[in-house]
Amino acid sequence: MKPEVDLIVLVRDARPLHPEVERGIRLQREVQLRVHRVCGKSLPDDRCRWDAIARGRNEGKLRGTAPWVMFLDDDVVLGPQCISSLVGEIAKRPAYGALGADYLGQARPGRVAPHVSMGATVFRREALEQVHFAWREKRCECQVCCDELRRYFWAIDYYSAARARHLPKAKIRNSLGTSSTSRQTSHHGAIDLRLDCGTATLPSVCLVACYMGPPPGWINHYLMSCAYNPSIDFLIVTDQNNFPEVPKNVRVKRMSISSFKELVQEKIGVKVGLSHPRKMCDFKPAYGHLFEEDLKGWDYWGYTDIDIIYGDIRRFLCVAMLQKYDVYTARRNFLWGTSACFAITPT
Repeated sequence: MKPEVDLIVLVRDARPLHPEVERGIRLQREVQLRVHRVCGKSLPDDRCRWDAIARGRNEGKLRGTAPWVMFLDDDVVLGPQCISSLVGEIAKRPAYGALGADYLGQARPGRVAPHVSMGATVFRREALEQVHFAWREKRCECQVCCDELRRYFWAIDYYSAARARHLPKAKIRNSLGTSSTSRQTSHHGAIDLRLDCGTATLPSVCLVACYMGPPPGWINHYLMSCAYNPSIDFLIVTDQNNFPEVPKNVRVKRMSISSFKELVQEKIGVKVGLSHPRKMCDFKPAYGHLFEEDLKGWDYWGYTDIDIIYGDIRRFLCVAMLQKYDVYTARRNFLWGTSACFAITPT
């Protein structure tokens, strides 16, 4: 499956793209592109051109839903396979929030670039969502973005193998090319939310839920919300043999209440009565130990319930947060036990 990329083409006005810029976009292979044209138009109150550029980038970051977002200036020509090279490389570097093509020749061998120009740069969407484009004092919006990414523990640099070049200003001024790409946003069909090519290198997470008895009436809605979080895995422990069909990121483990009590006694050394299946919730903080054999291979585990509908879990269980905290919960001083929140700890 080719990675999905929202390509944000930042333009100065309504004129068509330069033919070389459009040709560079059309030469991209091994990725599914959704092209979005965003105009960074100047306003009377702008202090300098950086205001318009930052405003355009902030508008562009809201476009689309693909796991990868690439900014492309209207005076940058992409080399063949530039986008797939950037996406392929950043996928191998889980600590990186963005990688750029060095179209201005700013990179220096053996050195991390303190400033990365955003004219041909791929972002992880979860990293991009944490930054706001703005310029401050003598720092352009690119430098401020680099600083914010690093403050949130994301790395950013150039990738020399990704080729792109900057057009001379004279070529842009004299451009008379026409372009279907520049006239409208192109759509390539609905995104299959069960697939998420961009999150394969995220820290892996498995959330555990224990539920005894017949599944509730909303179980299919719950499972659908699991499917819409394809980079999160789920383990459901239940005593039901006729549990509904589950998405590929959900596993079902059959276990009776008596077997659960035996497991607790074996793992923790405590004999429990469990007068009601709901009392299994008392052992939520111990799920990582009780089900350690089922959680091998994941970076983080957490507990959850099946009486909620998930939104986008990776919006808050993102790389920056998982790298910063060992425990992630809704309350500062203790583990929150409600089903709407998660406690995530390293396995």
